[in-house]
Amino acid sequence: MTSSDALVRQMYEELDARDRAVVDEWRGLGNDLFTSLMRARVLGDGPRRHVADDIHEFARRSWSGDYDVEFRTTCEHEAAHAVVARHLPGVTLVDVVARLGGGGLTRFRTPSDQASATVYAAADQWVHGLRCHVLPAGNRFGCGDDRQRLLRHTGGDPFRIREAETKAFRILRENHTEVLAFAELLGQANGEPMTFGG
Repeated sequence: MTSSDALVRQMYEELDARDRAVVDEWRGLGNDLFTSLMRARVLGDGPRRHVADDIHEFARRSWSGDYDVEFRTTCEHEAAHAVVARHLPGVTLVDVVARLGGGGLTRFRTPSDQASATVYAAADQWVHGLRCHVLPAGNRFGCGDDRQRLLRHTGGDPFRIREAETKAFRILRENHTEVLAFAELLGQANGEPMTFGG
């Protein structure tokens, strides 16, 4: 082991357990320790970079490099709706589908207009907010329909719209890994609906 290898190993061992786990994600793809430390961005103060945050690495790992960015965006869009629905009291998730040719649908039940508005706000907060650095093209069509539903369920009230967007953003930020895992499951379903019996 060279002195530089020993230094890299020491830096890794001095990381806390959460940061080591992020580095280990990158090592799991076959990267050496130094490359994994750099890709994970654990040596600075900024946000950590998980493998799933890099769509190209994610596609290579999960879908063997055979992926369609538009389909991936649709999967994440629908996953955002589904995860927010699952974390809102009184909301029952019914089914979710991301179609291979484009578009998707998340069906849920709730007696509350504000809860509905929060679910509809989720995809825009995810695709154009939390994931804009990974999905720079966004979702050209789907979020427009969601916006119309958001306006309908809030009566166009700016306070209620902002409340729905803020709540959706918070749920998504707190459940980031769940959204990515759900999107992966939707992608593996190859256009078949996922039913939750709600």
